[in-house]
Amino acid sequence: MTFSQNVKEEILGRLSDSLPCCRLACLSALLRGAGSLEIRSGSLGCSLTSENKRLLEFAGEIVYSLYGLKTEIRREETKIKGNSLWSVFIAEEKTLSDCGLASLSMEGYLKINEGIDKYIVEQDCCKNSYVAALFAACGSVAFSPLKTLVCLLEEKGFRFKIAERKNVWAVYIKDSASICDMLAYMGADKAVLTLNNLLIEREIRNNANRQKNCITAN
Repeated sequence: MTFSQNVKEEILGRLSDSLPCCRLACLSALLRGAGSLEIRSGSLGCSLTSENKRLLEFAGEIVYSLYGLKTEIRREETKIKGNSLWSVFIAEEKTLSDCGLASLSMEGYLKINEGIDKYIVEQDCCKNSYVAALFAACGSVAFSPLKTLVCLLEEKGFRFKIAERKNVWAVYIKDSASICDMLAYMGADKAVLTLNNLLIEREIRNNANRQKNCITAN
């Protein structure tokens, strides 16, 4: 399991104990990060797809707690060897409006909403849960516009940059201290300790190499 996967598993473990007011924020972030709109049997809903089965189980737990609706996780066919792809269909149109993803226009048409609904992240605990769940869903942000998310993070003291990479928009930070702070904010405390140990080991190794180079040069 990669470091990123370990971080996501730790985050999902922490989010499982999230407050009731944060569950909608978590679900909204999961649908943003790993969801797509689908019509099945005449019903509009949202399909979540991920290689992380636990992510879909967590989404199903939230849907059941909020709507009393049971979901079924299915294994999808994939051409990628060694990887399993899982999906779950949430056949509850109300979730789209509750999560701030869609709303009805004046003409009665379904309108897809961009950005983050301010009511979803009104409380600080909900902001935290939204950011953590979004990272668990996709690890990088692939919806536009991103300025809403950046503003949300700036409120907590983070300075992210926005860049386009291979036709995908992403927000990112590079310096080690900010990465550790962000992991801690999302509740991935074990990942922070692991990363700090790796940074210390790298610093010791770099110092030893510099001393060796100085001795060799002299």
